[in-house]
Amino acid sequence: MAKKTILIVEDDLAISDLLKFLFEKAGYSVLAAYDGEQALNIARTTRPDVILLDIMLPKLDGYSVNRQLQLEKNTANIPTIILTAKGGMQQMFELDKNVQVYIEKPFDPIILREKVAEVIRNG
Repeated sequence: MAKKTILIVEDDLAISDLLKFLFEKAGYSVLAAYDGEQALNIARTTRPDVILLDIMLPKLDGYSVNRQLQLEKNTANIPTIILTAKGGMQQMFELDKNVQVYIEKPFDPIILREKVAEVIRNG
């Protein structure tokens, strides 16, 4: 069985590196984007199994990235986990069918890893 692919969209390099290490160690293939435009390009070309999406990003915020992904046939059904330090935004994503989980920073890496595995399992 092929490795499942996770796209991490996070502009904080320390968090991005931590997440990359965590998920590679768990056996996933990991791609990283550091701004919203890069995230869209990678999602369109690789179609990852799940996206970990920060909200506060350069060039294009995570909310706009998620909306754009939903508008495109090729990316509309990619499960997305919102991962953000910006509290109180969960209601903005309640109607987004691709958003499976909303997690506020700081997060527990073990719980995040479990949530990702659950989202991929439920595909």
